[in-house]
Amino acid sequence: MLSQTMSINVEDGFDGEGTAQTKAHTYSGIKKDAGADELVKAGTALGSLMENEVVNIVVTEKAEVAEAE
Repeated sequence: MLSQTMSINVEDGFDGEGTAQTKAHTYSGIKKDAGADELVKAGTALGSLMENEVVNIVVTEKAEVAEAE
């Protein structure tokens, strides 16, 4: 794994057609060895500081792949 980012998606009102909108707050520099429990705790703690309700927390891993020899 090369890196991880965490996105905390929060409610951000509705569009003109009444569809719920979300806004992503993205954090980079997440420790590569952070476990799922640690990521949930961190995301929940950060989400509790936000004005709007958290919809979900998404962690994206970036990894390099190579063709097998």
